[in-house]
Amino acid sequence: MLLATVSHIAWAAPASVSCNVSQPNIFNTGFDAATSGVLADGSNDAVWEVATVPGTVTSALASLPLTLTYAPAILGSNASAWSTSSSSSAQWISLEHASHPDSGDWFYRYTFDLAADSDPATVNIAMNYLADNQLAQVWVNGVDQAVAGIPQSGGYDGYNHVGFQAAGMGAATLSTGFAHGLNEVVLRVQSAPFAEGLLIDSVLTVACLSMSGPGASNAHPVPAVDGLSLWLLGLSVGFAGWLSARRKA
Repeated sequence: MLLATVSHIAWAAPASVSCNVSQPNIFNTGFDAATSGVLADGSNDAVWEVATVPGTVTSALASLPLTLTYAPAILGSNASAWSTSSSSSAQWISLEHASHPDSGDWFYRYTFDLAADSDPATVNIAMNYLADNQLAQVWVNGVDQAVAGIPQSGGYDGYNHVGFQAAGMGAATLSTGFAHGLNEVVLRVQSAPFAEGLLIDSVLTVACLSMSGPGASNAHPVPAVDGLSLWLLGLSVGFAGWLSARRKA
C-alpha cells in the first residue's frame, strides 16, 4: 500500500488491532496501553505523530502534502483556555508543547496493523474530539473521507474557531477505507497563534471475519459420510425389510 506521507520516518511502532478489541480506547490521544490510562505530560505519545505546514488554506485539500516530516506528538495542555479531558484514558497532544507564532495546518498521524482475523469492512472508530483551532479533514490510507462532524466548524476557514472548549466538542465516526495490514489515519488541524493541539476520546471496534463475512452461518455443520457407513446403512435397512416380511408370512 502506497501512503501519501512518503517522507515519513517511523518514530513509533504502529498499534496492533485484532477482532474483539481488548483495548477499545487504543485510538485515544495520549493513551497508555500498559495501564489503559494516559501517559505522563511532556512524554511522547506511543503512536500519534504530527507534522506541520505553515500558511492558511481555507478550502479542502485535494490530497495530503507529500513532503510532511513527522515527529512524535507530545502530551500535555498548552493553553489555559483548553477544556481538560473528561476521560481517564485521553489527553491533549501537540507538536510544540509550547506556543507557535504562525497560522498553519498540523497533520496528526495514527498507524495500526489490522490482523488477518479481522473484517476491515467492520472497523468503526467513534470519537469525540477537541482541537485548537479546528479539525478540518481526515484521510484513511491516503483517501479523503467525507465524514459527518468534520470539519468541526462546518467549513474550512477554521483557523480561529473555538474548537478547544467543551461547548465546541466535535463527534465523528470513521468506518470506511480500512484494510488488512498497515493502516494510516491522518487528521488535518487548522490553527492560528499561539497554541495548537488535538484531544480524541474514542471507541474502536472490529468484528472477526468468521462472525461477519458473507459465508458466516449459525447452522450446524453436516458430518461427512464415508462409503462404508453408507454400505452398512443399506445393509441394515435391507435386513429390517427382510425381517418384516418373514413376520408377515
